[in-house]
Amino acid sequence: MLLSRGLWLSLRLGVRGVWLALRHFGQWLLAPEGAAFVSALALMGMIGLLIAASSTLEQINQSRQVADGALSAPPERVDPVMVRIGDQYLRLSDLREYAVQANLLDPEAPLSVAEAFERDLVSGAVDQFLLVEAARREDMTLEPDVRTKLRIARGRILAATFLDRQIEAQVSDKLVGEFYRRQKQSFALGTQYVLEMLIAPDQASANSLAAAIKSGSSFKAAANSSPATIRYRGHYEFFPDKPNSGSGDKALASIVSSLSRSQISAPFQTKEGWAIVRIKAKTELTPPKFSELEPQIREFLSLDVVEKTIAQLRAAADVEIFTPQTDVLMDETLLEEPPVEEKAVIAPSSSPDGSE
Repeated sequence: MLLSRGLWLSLRLGVRGVWLALRHFGQWLLAPEGAAFVSALALMGMIGLLIAASSTLEQINQSRQVADGALSAPPERVDPVMVRIGDQYLRLSDLREYAVQANLLDPEAPLSVAEAFERDLVSGAVDQFLLVEAARREDMTLEPDVRTKLRIARGRILAATFLDRQIEAQVSDKLVGEFYRRQKQSFALGTQYVLEMLIAPDQASANSLAAAIKSGSSFKAAANSSPATIRYRGHYEFFPDKPNSGSGDKALASIVSSLSRSQISAPFQTKEGWAIVRIKAKTELTPPKFSELEPQIREFLSLDVVEKTIAQLRAAADVEIFTPQTDVLMDETLLEEPPVEEKAVIAPSSSPDGSE
């Protein structure tokens, strides 16, 4: 009985406490602070409803566009969407990568939207995408030979990407410019002469040639009417300013520098014999412009980076190359599992009386 009265008293006190708390809360709501709280709570509720409604309307709009077959792609000016296949988008960068991998576009060449359509890259990329998806649906990626080819292709792509990153990091515009400036002096060849030339074994023969030419005979005609010991050069390129050119004859350089174009020299002695020359052309050679040599310089520096990168990787790696002693001609049939031989099952013989 005492326990029942105690429980009843506790229940009454608990109800009274709750009633008093609700009473104070109602009075607080009627106060200015409570009214501000209620207004803020209502405003937050309205914002949540607007967000939910907007999301719902967007989902409905996309569903209608999918049903109509006209799902709009997000606009991108830098890398525009070119085609949609189901819920997948192919951008201009995807078409460019497809063209490069298919050897339809140089890796360094850009690709415009107009060119992508002109070269029919959109249709080709769509065909490849559909074929890849069909192969995935048939689980071809799980087949051993396909997995091997994918592994090799993946390794080739990773290796090429790694080297491209190394080249981009090391072959800078500054490095290319410095290389050009260092090599610029070796490009300058000075003056180039194109000569018509007669060479005689002695001074007397050279004087006879000079007389024939002075009377109106050409160099070639004078050579043809002379003994076989006379040598004729109709187009002889001479570089007096280029070191180690093989044509650095001081006597010839001195005579040539004193002549004007088409002027014929008197006989003079050179390392090869007595000569008579006429200047056919004179050109002042200048170094090629930077724009003309930049592609070749970049290629040279890129190859140097590739060689050094591979050398560093080999030096740091633990590589052991084996030379098998057997002459094996690798074929796909060698990788196939041998067929399992089925053994015949011999049933136990029965005795004439029917017992085993």
